[in-house]
Amino acid sequence: MPRQQPLTHLPASHKAWDEMAEDIPRLFRTYTVRKAIHQLPILSARAEDLPDEYLLRASSLFSILAHLYWYCEPEPPEGAFRRIFNGRGRKSPPACTAPRPTFPL
Repeated sequence: MPRQQPLTHLPASHKAWDEMAEDIPRLFRTYTVRKAIHQLPILSARAEDLPDEYLLRASSLFSILAHLYWYCEPEPPEGAFRRIFNGRGRKSPPACTAPRPTFPL
């Protein structure tokens, strides 16, 4: 168990990120997560702007937002596969080459 309770907010300079987190249920219901993320201001995460004690909360928020960005609508984001595979024409990730486990019958 953590020794301290998790933070419930970021510093005032990063309030926009907390407001986005509070608005996630509405954004998800209205299929506007991607639009809202595109409008989110770019804020500094340098140590002098976002002290270390806030990094866990900030990284948790962004991992949630990244997941929502991909899964919030029935179709993947426009151009997502082109960005992921860098236009190399690759259609799927490489096949798994791990040996299959064998079980005695």
